[in-house]
Amino acid sequence: VEGNLDVILSHQIGVSNVVAVSGTALTENHLRILKRFTNKLVFCFDNDAAGMAAAKRSVQMAYAQGFFVKAISLEEKDPADLICESPEEWKRLIENQVDFIAYYLHALRAQEASAEEIMMSDQSQRDLAYLLNAVGNPLQKDRYVKEVAEFLDVRAESVYAMLQRYGPVQEEQTSSKSTSSSREHKPLVRRLQEQLIGYAFLGVGIYDISNVEAFCFTDSQLRVLLEYIKEQPAAELTVEKVRIANPDVVDRLREAMFEVNKAREESGLGEEEEAQAVTEMIGHLKRIQKNSALRELRHRLQKARTEGSQEEVDSLMERINQLLQYK
Repeated sequence: VEGNLDVILSHQIGVSNVVAVSGTALTENHLRILKRFTNKLVFCFDNDAAGMAAAKRSVQMAYAQGFFVKAISLEEKDPADLICESPEEWKRLIENQVDFIAYYLHALRAQEASAEEIMMSDQSQRDLAYLLNAVGNPLQKDRYVKEVAEFLDVRAESVYAMLQRYGPVQEEQTSSKSTSSSREHKPLVRRLQEQLIGYAFLGVGIYDISNVEAFCFTDSQLRVLLEYIKEQPAAELTVEKVRIANPDVVDRLREAMFEVNKAREESGLGEEEEAQAVTEMIGHLKRIQKNSALRELRHRLQKARTEGSQEEVDSLMERINQLLQYK
């Protein structure tokens, strides 16, 4: 919440897990302290433009540190006023908290911003992209991308293209991306590879994961584990079996499984939703790696043409055509 009185009155009615920014900007250090106690944050900021700007900035930092972020919407009152009038209503609103992305999309609707207006607005697209690109959990990101796609009445692929166009939020816009924190967060491609391996060894999406081509896995140890998945029956996909067959990668496997279990706790998805999320993660990884490989091959093709190496040109053209057919 924003004010000290909001905290005090909340405590008085039994809502005790409350902290206030108290007129200062929320910082990464504040979030690191909160991370010791919870992976979930619920924001209740003012609904005016300043409150929304503060919320977006704070949520981007929270997403980057792995928080699952929700929001409470108050129309005109602050929590302290509401508690004085109706303590039970404050508790009810807390119980009915929503994902921040849903809250943000609702705020856009309240501004009478149609899907067409958002798609024509560079600033609106950039704001959405910065929020979604800050989400570190691939399962969360896939779910949010689907929500945004449904809101805009477009395909999820179009939203992912928007994310790639604008990239992650720039340092000068959040004043929060320190060098140390950047090192703590893994690139999206590596997280996708890691979580797909972890899911396979936890029995989710084994068939789909085993059909992913090796070039999609740039992490050498994870590629070894992918090949192991392709060669072994599901019953053999255990840490102990890997320890015997490939002891050099067993620690990497444990790390991947740990990351998946952490993501499961945060997402709360059912079995069918989880399987669907894995399918979407595979599709996203394939798109990223296909586009990356095409860029590299086209760069080499241009160089080969400049050097007049027709044999190299023919070979690269064949590989590019093969990759273009890859789904």
